[in-house]
Amino acid sequence: MKTLITFRTKMGKSAESAKIIASILREKYTLEVEVVDLKENEKDIDLDTYQVVIIGSGIRMGKWYRRARKFLQKNDFSGKKTFVYVCSMGIIDAQEKNKQREYQQKRKQYLQDVLEKNPTVKPLSTVVFGGRKKPKKEQKRENWKPEPVEKWAEEIGKKIKEEEIKS
Repeated sequence: MKTLITFRTKMGKSAESAKIIASILREKYTLEVEVVDLKENEKDIDLDTYQVVIIGSGIRMGKWYRRARKFLQKNDFSGKKTFVYVCSMGIIDAQEKNKQREYQQKRKQYLQDVLEKNPTVKPLSTVVFGGRKKPKKEQKRENWKPEPVEKWAEEIGKKIKEEEIKS
């Protein structure tokens, strides 16, 4: 199945995640994968050529990056197998500090609320990865790790292969 991975990032973690996902889907699951940075190619994407669409965005000040939101809003994902990820330092900090209420609230805000506004996106799976942040006059901090990305890419690969068998 032809697969598209789109992302928008500022600090680079959504891009790193996209590269890892693409690599695993290509190498282990022999899928044809195209990776698109929405900063550069927002307008030229024809979804008709893809059966699978993976959408990623960093989070800044509690929101998806604008171009990733616009990509969701302007496209019809009906009939596509979709997967959605976000990269956020804050939500993983909450999870690691065992602040479940804060974690659940942010997960709802970053995923469920965004997807409810875009009803043609019906993801088979959603996930939140860590992120990176550079506050003014401070060194960069990050809590992104490649292992959760690799694990999710494996899950995606298995789901896509299962869908191919059903077809």
